[in-house]
Amino acid sequence: MRVKYIIKRKLKSILELFGFWEAMKKSKLAFRKAIGSLTTFKPEHRCNKAILGDLYARFCVCPDYLNESSVVYSFGCGDNISFDLELIDRFDVAIFAFDPTPKAIEWLNRQSVPKKFHFHEIGLSHYDGIAYFQPPGNPDHVSYSMDIEGNRDDDRIQAEVNRLSSIIKKLGHNRIDLLKIDIEGSEYRVIDDILKSGTRIGQLLVEFHHGIGGIPNNHTTQAINKLRQSGYILFDVSEEQREFSFINLLNVAKPSENIILNSVSLESRT
Repeated sequence: MRVKYIIKRKLKSILELFGFWEAMKKSKLAFRKAIGSLTTFKPEHRCNKAILGDLYARFCVCPDYLNESSVVYSFGCGDNISFDLELIDRFDVAIFAFDPTPKAIEWLNRQSVPKKFHFHEIGLSHYDGIAYFQPPGNPDHVSYSMDIEGNRDDDRIQAEVNRLSSIIKKLGHNRIDLLKIDIEGSEYRVIDDILKSGTRIGQLLVEFHHGIGGIPNNHTTQAINKLRQSGYILFDVSEEQREFSFINLLNVAKPSENIILNSVSLESRT
């Protein structure tokens, strides 16, 4: 896994050196604009930023509110956990990662992961129970989906899914300092449920799937407006307009506060 990760990073560096990486991103962006699958947003808040992950799993975080005591949840692993590994390397933080799909589980079982990477075979949804997942349209791909249309339905699988509020209760946490969601189109109903539950989240990172499998652009626009109304401010968005990073300044904790909160949570579980 580390070798594959290093190769991808080297490839990006080479492409950037000769200017090909920016050209690739611009052509991809222009194509999405041409076919009307792009919703355009700009950051509304300035803060220190750190872009983590490789070519295929890139997210931006605000490092000022992250340390070894932060509570980090990562939903949607697939076959790429470069973002999670960089979080561990940089902040020495524990990662609670989740993915209920068979290809992701099989891939992760073959990896040698750090002790601070804790994997759970559970999916994220707006309800507690069992969900059907469809395999990707291309059998060579990894990501299963509950919501994106056009996927094959001949090999559907069942898996356990939980609400975020149910998961944090099971794990004994009282807040989440960083939440990453990449769940192939299910993010819209999950965001609604998270906002209704009142779960305290400091930073929220989401990959939106508008324009894919029949998901209209306005789904993303509506979700972002709901997040804004609930105090989440956009501080970064990728050039491809897929990966969005939000911060809730009422929920972020200073390092000292984070340590106190987590120690209380741990004591309550003993």
